[in-house]
Amino acid sequence: MPDEIPFDLSDVYSGLDDPAINKTINQLNSMVDTFIKKHQGKIKNYDADSVLDLLIEYEKYLEVVSNLRIFAGFSFYGDMTKKESQTLYNQFKEINAINAKKLSFYNLELGTLLLEKPDLLNNKILHNYYHYLEQIQELTIHRLTPAEEQLVIEKDLYGVNAWSDLQSKWSSTREFEIEVEGKKEIFHMGERNKYAINENREVRKQASYAVSKDVVKDGEIYSYALRNIFSDWVAISKRRKYSKPIDASLLYNEIDQTILDNMFSVIEKNVQMYKRVLKIRAKLLGLPKLAPYDTIAPIPGMKDKKYSWQEAQELILSAFSNFDQEFVSIAKDMFERKHIDATPRKGKTAGAFCSAWYAGKSSFILQSFNENLESITTLAHELGHAIHGYLMYDKQTLINCGYPSTAAETASFFGELLLIDLLLNKVETKEEKIDILLRLVSRIGHVIFGLTPMYWFESDIYGAIERGEYLDYSAITKYWVSARDKIYGEEIEWYEESNSSWCLVPHYFLANNRFYNYPYIFAQLFVYALYQQYLKEKETFLPKFKQILSAGGSIPLNQLGEIMGLDITKPEFWELGIKQFEYFLNELEKLI
Repeated sequence: MPDEIPFDLSDVYSGLDDPAINKTINQLNSMVDTFIKKHQGKIKNYDADSVLDLLIEYEKYLEVVSNLRIFAGFSFYGDMTKKESQTLYNQFKEINAINAKKLSFYNLELGTLLLEKPDLLNNKILHNYYHYLEQIQELTIHRLTPAEEQLVIEKDLYGVNAWSDLQSKWSSTREFEIEVEGKKEIFHMGERNKYAINENREVRKQASYAVSKDVVKDGEIYSYALRNIFSDWVAISKRRKYSKPIDASLLYNEIDQTILDNMFSVIEKNVQMYKRVLKIRAKLLGLPKLAPYDTIAPIPGMKDKKYSWQEAQELILSAFSNFDQEFVSIAKDMFERKHIDATPRKGKTAGAFCSAWYAGKSSFILQSFNENLESITTLAHELGHAIHGYLMYDKQTLINCGYPSTAAETASFFGELLLIDLLLNKVETKEEKIDILLRLVSRIGHVIFGLTPMYWFESDIYGAIERGEYLDYSAITKYWVSARDKIYGEEIEWYEESNSSWCLVPHYFLANNRFYNYPYIFAQLFVYALYQQYLKEKETFLPKFKQILSAGGSIPLNQLGEIMGLDITKPEFWELGIKQFEYFLNELEKLI
């Protein structure tokens, strides 16, 4: 485990006992009360000037909320064993839910006004908020009455939100025991990746079995959580007059089912590419077939180099410097302000994420840095998110900083590619290049092809619920295996307990955030298409790229594509991204 990497949330609050936290809570309550007295029941009569005042006041409220959200969230997810951070996080959730309930009239009244007075959208003084108001208008037909919206918020607090937290806390606090070189070792969920990349296959196998057997033992806990979260979404979707559970996601992500069907059709047509990746890995490992614990294993003879935190910073800054100095400045600011929680610890949530902080015109990152290249790639990815936030906050008001998930990964995936570009140019041996390319096609192949079964699985579970099927652990697992095998086929030799892997996918358990994974696939193919343009255009590419990052959510997704010269509605768009993946794969096969 690496040494403690300094992390500092004091830019937001000095600590969990900072008196400013209670002052913020009181301020939020006061702002909500004032907002209600000033606007509730009156928005239907507003003119453009009044709507502008309403939006500006709402943005001020959201800015104060974000301070508490950042601090409470990072304190809790950084160490879910601390009672103090858990108390604050729960307090924040309760306060936020109460205030959201009180403010539920805002969207409904504003949307109703926009439906009755559509010309307001074209008023000059509201130009900055055009796209946001357009979305409010579109969503209004799916909103419930104010009383019903308040009831939804109340039920969610101790319903789907509680099920989501149960899965997260339960999985993150499990401990597993294995034997390494005759000695017992105990590890937690945040450390499992270091065993997954251990060069000793027996160690990988032990760790994989230890985790998966524990998950199977608690399978019904995970099943109860998933079943209730999914069933709740089916019910609420019908209540909101969506024809299918995916419709809300499509509306939010600013695409339609045809675009999504085109994407998955192209992926399924090209699934042999991913099987080529798996065959290459099996060959390099000297195995007839991969097991689940071999998919990210180091290749014999290819040294899995360890990197210090300082070396990770230097590599990323060097990669970004080959593209744009502003990218470098932003990354340096994140490092210097210690806004990255990178130390692995028990109780820390699995995975990685970045949250932009509007008030400080900065961001915060959480990940577990395990001193390897994968961790550096993750860091480059999350710093891409941070850069997106910095550029956006410099140009947009807070409301326009909410963008669809389909656009959210643009800078993050591009950050990864900049790092890969640097590494491929720095390699000195054929073995090093094979290692980098294999990591690349394995990781990106997992995004494009590996996440696809997650979409199919989620769709199948909703279908089963609507047919009235009872979904216990066994039934859910069968649906997962069916979707998984459409991509992997016979290329991996799964063992029975490994079929439980769906239990540890946190995205399935995110309350009211359904179909989380397909936007990653969209973004990966979108960025690969952009990367081809970057290699072709170089200097002329940069201003356009920074323009779409700075735009945030102020313009529709299709316009972001148009700025870059891409039409996301055409099937050829997806083929373009797949071709870039195939290029990397072909380059790897030339070296094998």
